Amino acid sequence: AREENVEAFRRHVYIEDAIKEAIRNKTLCAFFQPIHSSADGSLVAAEVLARIPDNRFGFIPTQEFIGIAEDNGFIVDLGYQMFEIACAFIKKMTEKGDAACIPVLEVNISAIQCLQPDLADKMISIAKRYDIRPSSINLEITETAAVQSDSLLKKHMERLHSYGFTFSIDDYGTGFANCSYLISYPFDQVKFDRGMILSYFNDDSAKIIIDNEFDSIHRLGKTIVAEGIENTDQAEVLTQKGIEYFQGHHFSKPLTEAEFISYLASNI
Repeated sequence: AREENVEAFRRHVYIEDAIKEAIRNKTLCAFFQPIHSSADGSLVAAEVLARIPDNRFGFIPTQEFIGIAEDNGFIVDLGYQMFEIACAFIKKMTEKGDAACIPVLEVNISAIQCLQPDLADKMISIAKRYDIRPSSINLEITETAAVQSDSLLKKHMERLHSYGFTFSIDDYGTGFANCSYLISYPFDQVKFDRGMILSYFNDDSAKIIIDNEFDSIHRLGKTIVAEGIENTDQAEVLTQKGIEYFQGHHFSKPLTEAEFISYLASNI
């Protein structure tokens, strides 16, 4: 075997073991990336991003372990653990008397989670245990989940939506979905990922297509989050297009819980 293949295999096994340990010991960590309003720059939400703490590497990033977790089925336990972390954070801030400054937390749900028949029951049960308002959490679902789960996903979404959670379709335009999913499912918001936003500014043909998508989504009564915003010029152009919310390093990198609490204090 070539050395790079051996190293890749070792890394895969190492991360798989790290996932098992994080589940067993409940050591998964949450980072928070702020989302700001284009209208007045106010902090309105934050996406909760999973990280696995590791003595050797510091933190194993989401993009490296999510695929492995999906392949071996660990993603279900990781997903519930992240949702519980988000609920616990909201409860902690509420008990401290800082409820007014907590933005909506956006939590990802994987395609495999959406295939679990008891998904809605479990999430409602966790929310009740922490006594949080469901409107304080927005659930992000990828296009892949919408394609793979279909009728079961719709059932889950309708139950969770009626309870008070809101929904975003994540990474819109990068997979198989189109506006028909926004008609069939109770999505409140659409997130365009960094790649789509870069294409918007770097490719004239892409700009025409994405402009049409922006217009269609707004006519359907949905709001839009543009991810991967890197500079003021991008934010200004998209503000003129009516894009409601921005997420990206121009505003803030993903923050640890302690950093995020400080960020909240300075953005009230």
